[in-house]
Amino acid sequence: MEHAGGLLAQTLPAISINANVTIESFNAYRFIKEINKYTHTHLAPGHANAIIKTKGFKNLNLKGIWVTCGSDPVQWYIIESFVKQGATFMTNWGMSEIGPLTI
Repeated sequence: MEHAGGLLAQTLPAISINANVTIESFNAYRFIKEINKYTHTHLAPGHANAIIKTKGFKNLNLKGIWVTCGSDPVQWYIIESFVKQGATFMTNWGMSEIGPLTI
C-alpha cells in the first residue's frame, strides 16, 4: 500500500465492515489470472495500463468487478477499456487524501 487512495478509498472502509481484505504486490499477469476471486480492486492508472497491455485482457470478463482507479489522472481509454470488459469503474483522482467518508 503505497498511496492514500487504496487505503482510504477501499481498505479502511472494507475493514470497518469486516470485509475480507487482501493486499498483494502488483503483477499484471497475476491480476488477469486472479481478479475473479475478488469483487473490488483499486488500481493506479499505470497499473491499469499495464493490465490493458497484456494479451489476456481482451478476453477478460470483469462483470461483477468494481474497479476504483486513481492516485493519478485517469485517461478515458482506461475507463473505456475496463467498462468494455464489464467492470463497474469509478475514478477518484485528486480526492484520495480527503478520506473515505467524502469519497
